[in-house]
Amino acid sequence: YHGAYTTFADLYEGGVVLRERVQKQGIYLLQKPKEVSDVFRTRQQRFSYTNLLGNIVGWYVAALFKEPAQIVKKKAGAQSDTAAVIGKDAEDFCAAFEADADRKGTTFGDFWHKVFECLILNKAAYILVDLPSPAPGAQSPISLGEQQAAGMLNPHLVKYTPDQVIDWDTDAYGNLEWCVIAVANEERKPFKAPVIVDYWYYFDRLQVACYSAPRTGKRSDADVATLVDGYPRAHAMTDLGRMPVRKVEVPDGLWLANRVFLPLLNHLNLDNAFDFALFQSALAQLVIIGRYNDSTTLSEVSYLNLPDGGDIKYLEPAGTAFTAIDNRVMGLEERIYKACYLMDQARTNRATASAQSGLSKQMDKTPSRDVLSGYGAVIRAAMQAVYQDVLTIRDFDLTPDVRGFDFEDKAGVEELDFMVTASSLDIQSDTYRRERDKKSVRKVLPDANPETIAKIDKEIETSPTPEQAAIEAQAKQQADQTASFSQDFKGTSGIEA
Repeated sequence: YHGAYTTFADLYEGGVVLRERVQKQGIYLLQKPKEVSDVFRTRQQRFSYTNLLGNIVGWYVAALFKEPAQIVKKKAGAQSDTAAVIGKDAEDFCAAFEADADRKGTTFGDFWHKVFECLILNKAAYILVDLPSPAPGAQSPISLGEQQAAGMLNPHLVKYTPDQVIDWDTDAYGNLEWCVIAVANEERKPFKAPVIVDYWYYFDRLQVACYSAPRTGKRSDADVATLVDGYPRAHAMTDLGRMPVRKVEVPDGLWLANRVFLPLLNHLNLDNAFDFALFQSALAQLVIIGRYNDSTTLSEVSYLNLPDGGDIKYLEPAGTAFTAIDNRVMGLEERIYKACYLMDQARTNRATASAQSGLSKQMDKTPSRDVLSGYGAVIRAAMQAVYQDVLTIRDFDLTPDVRGFDFEDKAGVEELDFMVTASSLDIQSDTYRRERDKKSVRKVLPDANPETIAKIDKEIETSPTPEQAAIEAQAKQQADQTASFSQDFKGTSGIEA
């Protein structure tokens, strides 16, 4: 997929980057068979691009993160969501981490914007939980206190794309055993030409090693990368014997860039061909038929002196295929948006009155909301897992609970009325009552964590039903009254004696 990843990135960025690919590298814009080179170069210079993929990704990112996720931290095994019980040290660390998750000033929520973009474009993303490296030449800390004071025990996050993870192995369950991440950096010094340096990071469960090699020309098998000073060394999760790299992945059906890859390229070429045809029609070429005397001096009122029997006309495309091409371009746009579940954006301004109704627009939103819920389930679980790694590295006995990113239809008035009516039905079945309560919980708390839902289900199963609770309360009241009467009778007998 390496070539596809590059194409997806170009189609998403568009603009200057895509134009450079077309004009200087000669890719994406196809040359017609037997097309004259000068004509094709003119088409390259006039290249334009409607960034449909950018519109799709931008819409999903904005919609998914319109409401930020709620992150609740609590003691492991605690029953309450109260954040105050986690301790001031943990509160301060969590606040600082959520404000700057990657040591570049990116908040924890904004960091996942980039991860989500990568998931739409590349299907997967890799998240590294890393610790700060000592500055070159700095003295290494000799105690835990010095490490904490220097901030070297504060984890941060790094995102990598799938084309940067060039080699890996997994266990029988699909968990990473080791991986190699390739990164290219352009390193500069004042008044000197920049040098591109390649770095390769090797991670396993116990250590990380880094190798580097500058690009000085064409690579050969004889070239050797050197081990960077300070490596190999322990990484953030060495003490836990775990990989510090997590892979986040969406199903194939949610890999939107791959779904619209071929229609996007087709739209790009057809749209540019149509644009060039219109350009030729707008600047038609003048043709004079017959012997023409071009020695005539033109006055302020310019004119052409034609011989007897001569004719003059403009040479331009007939335009018989323009309507078909226009319909095809619009049809491709509609197919691309529909393939990404954006039914409302696929509609044109020429939609019928019924298609523009409020109910129709509401129905158009249903597929995209379902897709957003699917994305939200992946992002929510990944955020929670990564945050748990960060807290574990810092040795905080806390459990994060990430909530939000749910876009399924909420229980409306009619459904709430139905739930109330169902609760009042006198159905003599404890199983029915418990299953009804579980369904109500899922409607009222659609974005609750799976662990929280499982906990509520367990409480519903183990707790007595309202009828049982009423019977037990009545029995307890009768027992208390009997005990009270017994005490009264004892007192009476004592007086009589």
